[in-house]
Amino acid sequence: MKDEKNIEANQIGVDAEINNIANFLEQELPDDVRTAFEKLKAASENHLAAFEKQVSSASRTSGGFRRNGK
Repeated sequence: MKDEKNIEANQIGVDAEINNIANFLEQELPDDVRTAFEKLKAASENHLAAFEKQVSSASRTSGGFRRNGK
């Protein structure tokens, strides 16, 4: 049950980061705001990779959710 909750929580993170990335830079923005959004987008891409890794690891292991890739 705990493992399922962790997978579910990480999947919510995956979905949220996909939505964040999709929303960044969709509109015309001043250069300084665009630069800030580009940095936020890069951070979301990193977060997405981390969430996806956790979901994948937890789904593949019989031991359930693994922290820090261990």
